[in-house]
Amino acid sequence: MKISKNLPQFEGEKVLLVVTGRQEADFFRAGDGVIEKVAGFMVEKPQYSDRKGYVKRRGHGATLAAGAVYENQKEKILQDFQREFRKVLKNILITPPDHIYIFTPAYLAAEISGMFPKRIADTIKKVIRGNLYGRHPFEFLEKMKVE
Repeated sequence: MKISKNLPQFEGEKVLLVVTGRQEADFFRAGDGVIEKVAGFMVEKPQYSDRKGYVKRRGHGATLAAGAVYENQKEKILQDFQREFRKVLKNILITPPDHIYIFTPAYLAAEISGMFPKRIADTIKKVIRGNLYGRHPFEFLEKMKVE
């Protein structure tokens, strides 16, 4: 899709825009006045029908710990997200970009930046904090222009 004239055009350069949410991500390539989505994924939230995973540890006549197995849901989602992110990123980086812009919620910024290989991480030009996942690509470019 052609980029509107009042937004950054990225003339003569290849740019990768990475837009993430808590459990989803989209990857866009931009350059020479054109932007296109090249990949994306969403990690499904684990579904639990009941308390089948309830665990209770006892010892010496007292209950030491109790809890449901599904309490670690956020950790599992994050691990699945990281695994999928690295897999998609590996395919996209076959042709490395000149610059990378990352749009991610503030609490994930360091985590996302850390998932890039070292030689590619050096091309990260800006990390813009905020959850812009699912928005129109022009909104990302507008945000870049403002900051």
